[in-house]
Amino acid sequence: MTPGAFIATSGHDLHRSRRSPLNPFFSKQSIRRQDPIVQRSLGKVLNIFDKYAASGAPLSLWAVFVAATGDIITEYSFGDCWNNLDAPDHNEPIFRVMAEGSRLWHVSSYQPWIMQSFQSLPDSIVVWLAPAVKGVIAPFSVGLKGVLSRKGHLTVNLTDLTKVYRRYQNF
Repeated sequence: MTPGAFIATSGHDLHRSRRSPLNPFFSKQSIRRQDPIVQRSLGKVLNIFDKYAASGAPLSLWAVFVAATGDIITEYSFGDCWNNLDAPDHNEPIFRVMAEGSRLWHVSSYQPWIMQSFQSLPDSIVVWLAPAVKGVIAPFSVGLKGVLSRKGHLTVNLTDLTKVYRRYQNF
């Protein structure tokens, strides 16, 4: 614990030792190599702005920026862009469910049994309790299946993927 800190924090040396394996991914050189990914996504964002400006239809900037962020992160992290910006609704329903779910993080970090109980339920009951989740389970499982298949785990089924997703979603 860092003396005088408002919340519990690790000391500088521990933080530095934990952070050091990630440093190469966030060096200036590494970030500059990602410029084409960022430029491609920003180009799509500008095209969306032009399309909506011409039509006069309202546009959810939140959805567009979250979709762009998601595309950049998935391509950088997994080597495969999930093309959220190409979806007609920019996958806004999926991101809304994810944002709502993240609101439980603070509670579940102190009461882990809440999320563990929820994660142990079959998908059909989860969808019955939270209907908006229905739109998230399948796309996330498909995306995760693609990531795992590129890593050489070709025999993964969707039930296993859902279990993996639920186990690691709190990270």
